[in-house]
Amino acid sequence: MLKDVGKSSTNKVNSMLNSLIPNKLSLAILILSLLWVTVDAVNRLTPSNVSASDAKQVTNIVDLTLPQLSAQTLSQLALAYKPYQSDIKQSKNNVKGMSTLEQAQQQGLLKSLFIDTNKVELKAVIRNQAVKSNKQLTALLLITDIKSNKSRIEKFTNDDLVYGYKLLIKANTQVILTRKQKLNEQKVILTMYKRKASKLESSH
Repeated sequence: MLKDVGKSSTNKVNSMLNSLIPNKLSLAILILSLLWVTVDAVNRLTPSNVSASDAKQVTNIVDLTLPQLSAQTLSQLALAYKPYQSDIKQSKNNVKGMSTLEQAQQQGLLKSLFIDTNKVELKAVIRNQAVKSNKQLTALLLITDIKSNKSRIEKFTNDDLVYGYKLLIKANTQVILTRKQKLNEQKVILTMYKRKASKLESSH
């Protein structure tokens, strides 16, 4: 009887040990897995690792040096750009109209007269029947400011000054503008319609 009791108790102990060993192994594996996951998460989220990698990248940056052009290359570029530069200057001069020297050389029959920054054109000659004098005729001149491209109509009668020129009305489509210069007198016949020399032009 005692032998049977001893064998049965031994069998129970062995079965209990066998049942506990797998549970302990599973528990140990679970603990190790949790520790590994925790360590991995901490390593990924630690700012020191990020800053260290950024610092490593910063140290690998090298300053770039721009290429320097030689004096010969610069002179060649200047020569190549020169024609375009003269075109720009010419376009600016065209905006101004005429130089002072060119304005002083204006003579004869013209449809427009350049005075300083103004372009003067004759638009009409009207007659005031109520006035019985040399002021009976009125010339309507279109004055265009070349810089601003703004235009206006101004009225002038005989002997009035048009920006330094003395005005004389001699026909319905023509006026004479004269200005004294150092060496000679500048005379322009401003006409509404450009054509061959008229009797007015030949008589003056």
